[in-house]
Amino acid sequence: MPTAWRERPDLAVSHGSRSQLISAKLAGIPTVVICDYEFAESVPGAAPTWVMVPEVIPDTSVKFGNRRMLKYPGIKEDAYVPGFQPDPRILAELGMEGGRHCRDLAATRQRGPLPESGKRDRLLDATIDLLARLPETKIVFTAAQ
Repeated sequence: MPTAWRERPDLAVSHGSRSQLISAKLAGIPTVVICDYEFAESVPGAAPTWVMVPEVIPDTSVKFGNRRMLKYPGIKEDAYVPGFQPDPRILAELGMEGGRHCRDLAATRQRGPLPESGKRDRLLDATIDLLARLPETKIVFTAAQ
């Protein structure tokens, strides 16, 4: 908030930062919130000036009220892994090739410090416990090199 008052930026842009949205609203700074999933909602009383979402998300799924909506092609992963080409052999190596009952689920965990690690770790443990009880479930962990 002190930075917003001191610097008086023309526009505040965030990828879902609620604290920035509230600060900008209090400082009278227009905002753009970039959302990359359906059903994201605004902070009550601090709706953004504009909302930017991937073009594949229907307008009816964006719960930010009657805000100006901007669309962009692709998904956010296109920005930071545009050249990624999965190895076509990986599913066979992991024993996950599509049989008639095969359902694939991929989960990733963001690297770097995240808040409330105790809560996050409990949630991860509970998720693994649940998935491990399902028949024919394969759990694959990846590690950064």
